[in-house]
Amino acid sequence: MSPRKFSGPLANPIVVEDARLPLPDGGSPEYRAWFERQKKIEKVRCIIEAREKMNLLFEEFSVERTGDDERDFYRLTVAMALEFVPGFRFVSSQKKKKGKGRPMKWDDLQYLHLYADVTEVMKRKICSQSEACSILTKMEPYKLRWGKYRKRTLENRFIEATDVEHNSLILLYSQSEALKSLFDDPVSEIFGSTFNPA
Repeated sequence: MSPRKFSGPLANPIVVEDARLPLPDGGSPEYRAWFERQKKIEKVRCIIEAREKMNLLFEEFSVERTGDDERDFYRLTVAMALEFVPGFRFVSSQKKKKGKGRPMKWDDLQYLHLYADVTEVMKRKICSQSEACSILTKMEPYKLRWGKYRKRTLENRFIEATDVEHNSLILLYSQSEALKSLFDDPVSEIFGSTFNPA
């Protein structure tokens, strides 16, 4: 995965206006008081700029603000860790096959992720299964996981994902409230939209 390139304010550092001006003769008490006020004003300006950039980070990493800061910042931290911390990356336990022929068989978890993502997009965008598969290959954050596949491949795999012969977890997913609550966990939500085994 190539490193993320930031643009706009997130690409530029916060520039602190240097308040270390020479104090003539040590400076008068009035001048020193003015000097201290200028430093405080500059500190407040930098904090405001940092807060504005923090809001941009939520947009950059596709983390929706819910109004619950603790949950929101937790989800942002996980989203950033998934991208930048090697220990949060997922890798397949099976080596990829080289050469031509039918692609490697998907496991139940891959089918389940596809099923969950397609149905989520269909609900959010009010679209067909085919349109949802197209969105998965093009739109963030789904593109991170599904961008390497063609739309037609995802359509075929989605059909397999609904078949218990291919996906033994589909019955649990569709019937179990316990599994639903697992997918509502902030970490699971973020893993769900960024899981992409190498």
